[in-house]
This record gives sequence, structure tokens and C-alpha cells, in this order.
Amino acid sequence: MDMFAQDKGVLGFGSFRIDPSRRCLYRDDKRIKLTPRLFDTLLYLVENAGRVVEKDELMQAVWGGRVVEEANLSQTVFALRKVLREEGGSEDAIATAPGRGYRFVATVNAPSDLHAPAPSFVAPVLVAPDLLTAAPIETIPQNRAAHATIRTAPAGRARLLAGLCAVVLATACLALWWTQRPHIDAAFAPPPHSVAVLAFANMSGDPSQAYFSDGVSEELINALSRVDTLQVAARTSSFSFRDGKATVGEIGRKLNVGAVLEGSVRRENGRIRISAELINAVSGYTLWTRSYDSAQSATLRLQDDIASSVTEALRVRLAGEDAGRLTLGGTQSAAAFDAFLRGVHSLRAGDEAGWVDARKEFDQAIAIDPDYAEAHAARAKALEFIAGSGTLSDPAAVKALLDQALAAADKAVSLAPDSADAHAARATVLEAMLEFSPANQEIEQAARLGPGNASVQLYYGQFATRMGNAASGEAAVRRGVALDPLATHSYLSLGTVLYLDRHYDEALTALQHLKIIAGHMTVLATDMTASIHLVRGQPEAALEVSAKEHDWSQTMYVAMAEHALGHQPEADAAFARLHGMLGNNGNFQYAEVLAQWGKQDAALDALEAAYQVHDSGLDELRVDPFLDPLRSNPRFTALLQRMNFPI
Repeated sequence: MDMFAQDKGVLGFGSFRIDPSRRCLYRDDKRIKLTPRLFDTLLYLVENAGRVVEKDELMQAVWGGRVVEEANLSQTVFALRKVLREEGGSEDAIATAPGRGYRFVATVNAPSDLHAPAPSFVAPVLVAPDLLTAAPIETIPQNRAAHATIRTAPAGRARLLAGLCAVVLATACLALWWTQRPHIDAAFAPPPHSVAVLAFANMSGDPSQAYFSDGVSEELINALSRVDTLQVAARTSSFSFRDGKATVGEIGRKLNVGAVLEGSVRRENGRIRISAELINAVSGYTLWTRSYDSAQSATLRLQDDIASSVTEALRVRLAGEDAGRLTLGGTQSAAAFDAFLRGVHSLRAGDEAGWVDARKEFDQAIAIDPDYAEAHAARAKALEFIAGSGTLSDPAAVKALLDQALAAADKAVSLAPDSADAHAARATVLEAMLEFSPANQEIEQAARLGPGNASVQLYYGQFATRMGNAASGEAAVRRGVALDPLATHSYLSLGTVLYLDRHYDEALTALQHLKIIAGHMTVLATDMTASIHLVRGQPEAALEVSAKEHDWSQTMYVAMAEHALGHQPEADAAFARLHGMLGNNGNFQYAEVLAQWGKQDAALDALEAAYQVHDSGLDELRVDPFLDPLRSNPRFTALLQRMNFPI
């Protein structure tokens, strides 16, 4: 290839030498046969060792601008890894940067003026002085001339010493190779049927299309997680590697999965192109790769094909029930699916404006396909989020939204009775309506149907804890953490259930894990930290972390801490600020403050007011540590009985 200068010297990595001028690869003195394509690919990666070579760049360099499938590149790299392994090297020298390209990670020696092939190691031979002196001086190699006066042993000992020298030198070479080889963690043994689906790259050239490529990836996660024999890393953790800096091996170790699925999506001119590659996270081998090019209307069929191919590659046999779950609650309409993905993208905005937009998109998806169960379930969540946003002061308006949400959840369950997400959506709405017993039945059903669904397990764990079943709650949350180990909300959920069960030290440990993942202590984690300090009788520490009052929770903690420190004017001022923030929507929070202040009657009056408007905070009435001063009060006991908590 004319891109490579012909005067470059030999490059070495491990026991290999690659000679650009002769276009040859050697291992010691053995020439290794490579096709021109394999040689060009290896040379380009070696010359760019240490950095990620993007797929497009590598294809341009090796194929000279010709249009080729990404699958061709994957197969080329697979073949190179196989050659290196069969010739005694390590296939780990070529690492995959998911969604981006490849990186040559083995140590590469600087170009030298030595010509390949590299000489193989020859054990030194000890010879007698008379032989050395008898030979003409010009025939004696310089490295031997220096030893012309060596006193030698008899021939038998000479051969023995020569062998020992060879062994010693070979051992030293082996030790040097071992220290320079790519690190392989021999203890890494992920579950046999485990996989992470990374965020598929958006190749459309339009950032606004990212919702679609992300949505395709997320739907694959959802489909695969419904297969009971598969362990699938959850979205938040899998998507955290979208920057492409981690190798497949690193991803596998961090998520404890044995395989990684990466890919790309391109939509343009009414057509869709999806490329996908399943890689063994332990060996780095490509297990399966394929590119799909079809009309955009075939998107859903392509997703089904990919999900089925992944299960086959992982040697998971799908029973009829599992095969049906891959498409559970879905649609056959590409337009409805597109609207649904736009809604999911808006739902993740985390604010009321996003939830309102999401509702509109779900409405559109349902208008196109009235039997789209997933869209009905997602619509129920959007309506419940809007109802619980705290911006509606009219209880009747809140109830109307919750009634609509329950109707949407009912529809989702009727269309897909085996959908964990549908039952979880119904449980969420029932909990907001303070219908705890039916909510408990729904979320237990969701947990049974979705053992591999991280969000369902985390929600069930928190709900069970609030209902007084802390043991089941903690076990479920820990399952959720295992499925989504790099998500801050996983450790916030764990911290919450441990806090509500009065395991304060363990709760703080969970929050420290969250801090490590996020790089800082989030507002919600700060809130919980302040809560723990307060219930442990450490108001100074609580005041220190809440002094900036970033949200109403921290203002509430300031009111509690200042009272505990004997600063009642400051406590009253903070309580007044809290009223200004929450208005009529804060009766449950006012009860918490008043209970900590020792004003039991006023606190119980606030709880009665919260009950009248169905304040969603009442779901923690049974376990909230701030309400502990009220638990022996008959009025509190009567209120608990009216709440109809599950037994």
C-alpha cells in the first residue's frame, strides 16, 4: 500500500517483528503468512499503537475508500487475532473499543535499522582455546573474540553449561515477555449466559437521531432481559461506556458479563442499516457479527433477528415461552415504535416538561397501534410522574391524572399480562393512590415476571421495604445493583432501604459507592446523608451538608438541625422557607419536622391533612425514622390502620 513508507524500519511487539518494506511478519525467524488485507490491517494498527483507530479510519486506510461492510472489518480483526494466538502470541494485543474501533495495546518497539527476520535465539557454544586461536582472527565473531582466553571444562561439562545458559536466558526472555504481555485476569469468571448491550452508535450524521439508536439498544436490552436464563446488564451501566475508552475486557469485568454486544444504526432515505457484533469479553473473540440493510419499516424484524441471534450465539436455547417474551408488549408498526422511542427519550428528561412531551408521544404511538402494551405502560408512568410533580395544588386535578394513569396501566396489563413493566407501571400508580395492598400484589407479580429487569427489582425492593418487609426489599435491591452496578440510582436505592431499616453505617457505605461512580455526592445522596446524621443525633454534621439548601429536603433538614442545636429562631425561619417552597403539598414533610421538634399533636394534624389529599409521602408512614417519636401515640396507630398496609 502506498500509504506506508518503504524505508521504515522493523517494528517489534512481543516475539513478533513486522517489516513494512518487505511486507512480512515474523515470529523469531519464522515467516508468518498473511494475506495483503490482514498485513495492511495489522501494520496500520501497530503503527498507531496506543490510540483508538476509528472503524471508518481503518476501513479507509485498508480498503482505500471502497465501500465495504463493517462486518468485513470485524472478520479481518478476528482473523488477525486468530493468527497471533496460533503463532504463540496473544490475541489481546488488539483490543476492541466498543462502538468506535480498535486499539493495539501490546508494547511496540521503536523502528530500528535492523532487518527482519529477527534472529532466533541460539544458545552460546563454549569452545576450547586452541580452536579459537587456530582460527583466523577475521573469522571469529566479535562477541566471541572477547572471550578468547576463557578457561573451559571438558566437552561434557561444556555441553551441560551451554544447556544451562540456554535455559537461563530463555527463562529471562519468558519473564520479560510475561511482564510486557497484555494483562489477563485469570480470576475473571462471569456467569456463562451474561451479556451487556452497549449504546449503538448513531451513524446517521444527525445528533437528533440519537434517540433512535439509543432506543434500538434499549429495546434489545429489554427483550434479552426477559429471557430467564440470561443475565443482562441494565441500560444505565451499559450505556456508561458510550465514550469508547474502555476495552471489551474492561467492560466485561466492570459489569461481570461474559459477552458484549455493540453496534451502529444508520437511518436515511427511508432505509435503515444496523450493524451488530457480539464479542466474548474474556477472550476478545467475535462470537457473531452481522449487518442488516432494509427498509425502515423492517426495524422491528431486524431487532428480533438480532435478539434471537445473540441468544443462539450465547448457546441459550429459547423455549416457546422465552421466544414469545422477546417481543412481549411490542408493536408491528414502525411509526408507532418511532413515536414510542421519542416518548422514552423525553421521559428521561426528569422534569415536568419532558413528561408532558413524553405523554404526547405515547398518545401518538397508541393512536397508530391501540394494542401497543408498552406504550400504554409508559403512558401510565408519564401521567403518574406529572401527577406527583408537586406543581398541581388541586387534589381533584391530581386524582384525575392518576385515574387516567391507572386506566392506561390496566390496558397494558390486559394486553400483555406477562409483562413485568406493565405490572410495575400499575403498581406505581396504585401506590401513588395509596392503594398499598393491590399495589403490593402488582409489584410482586412484576418481580416474579422480571427477575432480570433491574428497574423492576429496584422498585420492588424499595416498595417492600416501605411496606415493612425489609429483608425481601434489601435482597431485591441487591439483585438490581448486580444488574446495574454502575448506576448511581442503584446505590441510592440500596442506601434508602438500609436507611429505612435503620442500618445507617451500611447506608453510608452505599452512598460512598454512589459518590465513586458519580464523581461527587449527588443532591439526593446528600439529602440521605443529612437524614442519617439527624436520626443518629448529629445535627452539626447534618447542618454542614445541608447549609446550602439546594432543595426543599435540605431546608427541612436545616429546620430539624437548628432545633436540635437549640437555635429555634433559625429553625422557625427554615420552617417558614419550607412552607414557601411546598405550600399545601408539604403536609407530610411538615409532620416530619414537627415530630422531630416534639410537637406531636401538630405533627399528627399535618399527617391527617396529608391523608385527606392522598399525599404520596404517606407510603413511608410505617418505616420513616423521622416519625419514630409518634409511634406510641394512639392517633398514629389509628392512622396506620386506616392506611391498609399489606400484612
